Amino acid sequence: MRYPKMIMLHFALAAFFLTAPASAQAAAQYNLIMSVSGQIPIAGVNKPLAVTVTRKNVPLPQARAVFCSAAANFHTTQQGGYQWKVSKCTYNKVTHVGQTTLQGTVRLVGLKKPMNLNVVYRYVKAAPKGGSVAAIAKGNSDLIIKVNGKFNLLGWKGFASSVMRRNLNKPASRTSFCSAAQNFTGGANWQVKGCSYNPATGRGRVVHVGKFNSNGALIPVRFTANYVYVNSLARPVLVGQASKGRNILRWAPVRGARGYTVYRQAPGQGMRIYRKLGRVARFVDRQVQRGKLYTYAVVATNALTYSLRSNKVTLRAR
Repeated sequence: MRYPKMIMLHFALAAFFLTAPASAQAAAQYNLIMSVSGQIPIAGVNKPLAVTVTRKNVPLPQARAVFCSAAANFHTTQQGGYQWKVSKCTYNKVTHVGQTTLQGTVRLVGLKKPMNLNVVYRYVKAAPKGGSVAAIAKGNSDLIIKVNGKFNLLGWKGFASSVMRRNLNKPASRTSFCSAAQNFTGGANWQVKGCSYNPATGRGRVVHVGKFNSNGALIPVRFTANYVYVNSLARPVLVGQASKGRNILRWAPVRGARGYTVYRQAPGQGMRIYRKLGRVARFVDRQVQRGKLYTYAVVATNALTYSLRSNKVTLRAR
């Protein structure tokens, strides 16, 4: 059964605050307590889910816009693929309490099931701890976290998952990376058993052991999280031209891209992947019908990450 991968949510939430957002924030003098609640469908029955994650010495959002912008950028992607969306977000800058409602799907025994989660964020004042997020280099990076491990629910079971966070600052030293990882606790005192980081490559590795709170029961978990910071790919700017029997698309090459994915919306269809290309900056669509409208967009890709989708271009075939 693959439902245990849902426990990766609180690992992802920890990653959500692993690197401080670039927005203006106060000094890191608060601990963040995240309480996740919801129901997870197992064998046709909804089971309650309750997870608590604590991050120590985190920056305090000074406005709802800062808090909700970070929440809106939160992505989780698993094998088979799904993405959480924030349907509701509130934040009180006086009490330092925020709340988000996440909508998404969870893959259970090969089937995708809809699932909603509520997350309450409480920032509790703590003594400053110097150096925990020090030496952060300015930059624009995407963080990919790949996790492998085992948990003991009905006997030890393996799991694998991945999380991507966009537009983060990359740690400039092993100390700053590992100090942030060391401050991560969840459920019952997670411990870091090993941590490595190479500032030149942006690759890190953290070994965690601890317990996961599942419906009031503490279940032992051990996992390894592999981190890689890669340069963010710029969003392509797309232009198009309708010619006789063909639609012509052009865009400026994106630095770091190894290929491009063209999306197309044909009459009576939704926007979908249409072609995967190499290092080109032009595409000609000859599969068009005269007088019909076609809408296009392009995404830059490489082996590890991908850009935001370009602007849309709509052309009437000639």
